[in-house]
Amino acid sequence: MASTTSSQPQQISIADLEQLYNLRRQLEEELNHLTNSFAWLRQAQTKFKSCTENVGEVTPQNKGMSILVPLTNFSCVPGHLSDTENVTVDFGASHQRLNLRVEAARSNSMKCRNCLAFLLT
Repeated sequence: MASTTSSQPQQISIADLEQLYNLRRQLEEELNHLTNSFAWLRQAQTKFKSCTENVGEVTPQNKGMSILVPLTNFSCVPGHLSDTENVTVDFGASHQRLNLRVEAARSNSMKCRNCLAFLLT
C-alpha cells in the first residue's frame, strides 16, 4: 500500500508560527518551574535527613554534655544538654513546638520519605 504523505514542502502561516512560539514559551516556563520544584524538594529532603541525623545524636548518654547552641547562622553560645528526651521543633515563621526526641526523628524521617516519593513521581 502506498503512503499518503507528500514529500512536498508544507506551508506554515504566520499564525502557526505564533502558536508554535507560544507553545515553546509555555513549555519552557513549565520546565523551569519543574526544575525549580525538583531543586527545592532535593534541598528539603537533605534538610530533613540532616535533622533526623542530628536528633539521633541526642541520647540519654549525652545528658550534661557541653554543646554549642546556635543563635543565628553565624553565632553560637556554649550550653549544656539538660533534657535528652525532648527537642524543640521549628515549623518556620517563628512557630516552635516541644516534641519527644523519638517523635521528632520519626516525623523528619517521614518528611524525608515524602520528599523522595515526590521526586520519584
